[in-house]
Amino acid sequence: MHLCKAAAGIINVLKQQYQFISMETLTTTHQKYQQLILTAQQSGVMKLHVREMNNILYIDGHVPSEEVKAELWQLYHQIDPDYRSGDLVLNLKCA
Repeated sequence: MHLCKAAAGIINVLKQQYQFISMETLTTTHQKYQQLILTAQQSGVMKLHVREMNNILYIDGHVPSEEVKAELWQLYHQIDPDYRSGDLVLNLKCA
């Protein structure tokens, strides 16, 4: 019984930390950068915050290393090679 309560607590923390969003509710901008968001989650980015305002997606977080930060910027570059879309603000700080 205690194990179920503990698991439910961990799931709630993860939902808050990573702000899980179903694919049905994602905007076009969220869908465009979904791989970047997933990679950030899987790479241990802490305090990951993803929000959208005025058709601009803001991704903020604390990366565990400069290597992870470079990997995420490289992925952003692959999605938008010349950074011309103007639809993402990527604010990553090294922890």
